[in-house]
Amino acid sequence: MDEKYNAICIRSVLWRESDKLVTLFTLENGKVDCVVRGAMSPKSKWRFAAEPFSFCEYVLKERAGKKTLAEATQIDGFFDIRYDIDRLYCASVVIEFIRQNVFEEMKCYDLFLITLNAMKAIEKGAYPHAALIAFLSKAFAELGYEAKWGSCSRCGSDNFTKAYYDFDAGAPVCEKCADTNVVEMRPSTLNYLKTACQEPFENLKNSDLSTYSPTFRDLKSTFFALKFLAYYMDVKFNCRLKSLSDLLDTFGEQ
Repeated sequence: MDEKYNAICIRSVLWRESDKLVTLFTLENGKVDCVVRGAMSPKSKWRFAAEPFSFCEYVLKERAGKKTLAEATQIDGFFDIRYDIDRLYCASVVIEFIRQNVFEEMKCYDLFLITLNAMKAIEKGAYPHAALIAFLSKAFAELGYEAKWGSCSRCGSDNFTKAYYDFDAGAPVCEKCADTNVVEMRPSTLNYLKTACQEPFENLKNSDLSTYSPTFRDLKSTFFALKFLAYYMDVKFNCRLKSLSDLLDTFGEQ
């Protein structure tokens, strides 16, 4: 029986001479692997379906114990991502995060929609790093590791002359409430995270730079916000992303 999925290709590797083994993040059933026959051939009509970032309707058949692509209709290729190195790095972090944290038969409808919106914001928006930061924060929450960026979790103060973070609570702490169980962070990093995560994806898709907070133009704050999220993932659910490390390395080249 045919299986039909709305899915994003999150991994594509050579399999045998001209085939590819692809991993799909599906709306309906979490992560699914399938073979795309002849995908390496320039004449293949399904070549697009085996490209990372491709969002398609996939029809799969079971053949010789493996799911094999029978038909595909592309919905969005996110093509502009490939022509900008920052966008490419950011989108690569998104799909690596999904590869590591989504599993077969895992129902994650909201995470799928968050991923689609993030990909479009990374592709078209003025600040792809802000879109990535918003994606990671929202994805943490969907997986049960919510990170809060608002007021002090202990007294409710918004005064962060110095800022700290309580990883057990997943929330910021002001200087007055800080103790030995918190980690110091830059107030500018907290402000960046708060601003990016409060921004709707619809706004982050906007390519007009004038509509954005000046916060997003600060590369130093962008770098430390991404670095903090990398540390948060490592501490909270032991997730390390090579693509995120590579992205952080690019800031030293700017």
